[in-house]
Amino acid sequence: MAYKFKPGKMYRMPTSFGPSIGPRQGLNGIVPDGTKQEVTVYSVDFLTNPAQLEEMLPEGFSLDGDPVVHIRYMVQTGIGWLAGRGYQILEFSFPAKFDGERDHVRGEFQPVLWEGMADGCFTGRDEVGFAKMWCELPEPIFFQNYVHCIASWLGFKFMDMKIYNLTDAPKDSKPVDWLKDGKLLLKYIPKTEDWGQADVMYPVLSVRGHYTEGIQTVERQVGHGTVEFHKAEWEELPTLCTIVNTIADLEKRKYVGATKVKSLGTSPVFARVNNLNPARILK
Repeated sequence: MAYKFKPGKMYRMPTSFGPSIGPRQGLNGIVPDGTKQEVTVYSVDFLTNPAQLEEMLPEGFSLDGDPVVHIRYMVQTGIGWLAGRGYQILEFSFPAKFDGERDHVRGEFQPVLWEGMADGCFTGRDEVGFAKMWCELPEPIFFQNYVHCIASWLGFKFMDMKIYNLTDAPKDSKPVDWLKDGKLLLKYIPKTEDWGQADVMYPVLSVRGHYTEGIQTVERQVGHGTVEFHKAEWEELPTLCTIVNTIADLEKRKYVGATKVKSLGTSPVFARVNNLNPARILK
């Protein structure tokens, strides 16, 4: 007898083995313990040409304020849904807003991000709509007065980030709130057989609480930094060259910040606890 899908349960391919396990649905309904998770984020921001960012925005989205590019390298350990394991993330985003018939929200539009573990890629793509890609993201290198973060794909290094002279941020200073309502995404899945058509296409808000509720900042440092994306030929990055080259071509008008932020814990919104949803469709 063919299997039937269980109502109210989340599925991803492969579906033949029952409801899927991941960050938003634990085994047998168990919510993974995220209290031991540690996240250290190294970030470099720079001002760029707004016209270059506008070309990356889907319909309904527009820039919101200064054209500031955020490049973040996240080091994660003790992840609850991975039974204590960890991996790195490379994020690329900039401030934007969405104005629809119903929704008007502001935050960070994220055209792409890379993760160093496939499990994080397919759960985030399928369940929420993050434009996640895989690449090699080793732990940062610490030498003398700088931190060096690297991204590569099968041996081709396509990003270097260096942050220098980190010192504790003044206690009375507050970081810029780029997040606002959350992260803005476009979920897109191509239609099988009709390759030029979308099976799914809609804007998504990954809600602010996903990144703030239940998370404690334990360290914040400021410094100076640089970031370089290295242009590639198709033979060097067969599936990533257009993405990497577009980011590499962004004009760097001025570096405006470099930080290190360490936090503890995971938001209950992340795991759909108490019916809190980590994302919603925008209309």
